[in-house]
Amino acid sequence: MLEKIDVLFGPSSTIYGSDALGGAIYLQTKNAKLLSENENKTFSGNVIGSYSSVNTGKSGHFDLNYANSKFASLTSFSYNNYGDLKMGKQRNGSYDFFGEREFYTETINGVDTKVTNNNKHIQKFSAYKQYDFMQKMVYQQNSSTRHSINLQYSTTTDIPRYDRLTDSKAGKFTTATWYYGPQKRLLGAYNLKKQKICLNSDLNLILSFQNIEESRITRDFGSPDLKSRIEKVSVFALNADFKTKIGKADFIYGLDLAYDNLKSNAFKINILTNEVGLFTTRYPDGKNSTGAAEAFVYMNNNINKTNSYNVSLRAGYKTLKSKSIQ
Repeated sequence: MLEKIDVLFGPSSTIYGSDALGGAIYLQTKNAKLLSENENKTFSGNVIGSYSSVNTGKSGHFDLNYANSKFASLTSFSYNNYGDLKMGKQRNGSYDFFGEREFYTETINGVDTKVTNNNKHIQKFSAYKQYDFMQKMVYQQNSSTRHSINLQYSTTTDIPRYDRLTDSKAGKFTTATWYYGPQKRLLGAYNLKKQKICLNSDLNLILSFQNIEESRITRDFGSPDLKSRIEKVSVFALNADFKTKIGKADFIYGLDLAYDNLKSNAFKINILTNEVGLFTTRYPDGKNSTGAAEAFVYMNNNINKTNSYNVSLRAGYKTLKSKSIQ
């Protein structure tokens, strides 16, 4: 579902924020496409499937685009089912047995037991499934105004932390259970593009909301306490940039506003008695939030075929508030 990828070399913090100190990789998903004057395809789409023998992996994808001259809709769904990985059998001379999964943990009648793997080249407990849905809609109000909606939802099954499940000390496993709970991500975004909105500038405005959930579930080998840490993050953002010309130079200016809210929970369950108890959270268990307000200007121009220049400035203010209850 990628339409294009831009790789920007050198500092890009002015446009993309402080994380882009050394450059930026901008991945753009496909957009719903309107019907052009020379086209008559109201519906178009793709269906893709694949199978991987090394992990009995099965993947499927479809997308469907509906279009007329004013409105377009793009629907996409992807499914991935990855089985346990199978390692290569060719040896590395320095590490003859590196990676072999000779044993794994199985809980039998409440007792953690070290079990022999029938096939030591199968990396037990590395399997998981993933689902991705995307819906985009665009409405061309007139020649200078376009509205777009972007909805995305992704989730997974439990994802085992394979390296932790293979840790051992004195021949005994240290971990009986270690996996990430279903990772859920919901995105809703509204995009407005309007030409010559003010000062001869073209506006690109994005209002977005994301809700993200992830969790870590662990239990030490031989311990009855199954420990869960759950994080839920809500992300609100507004991005507005304006583009115009000063002479032959491109001049871009705008602002970014963001607010994140994090809720961190934790508990433990005794797998033998089902007794629920308190457990330390990954982050403070009270209200946690960050806020950011930033403005930027950027100007660039090609002097000739071999020389160009750009001048940019970004300024911002950030806050972080965190509170512990327990």
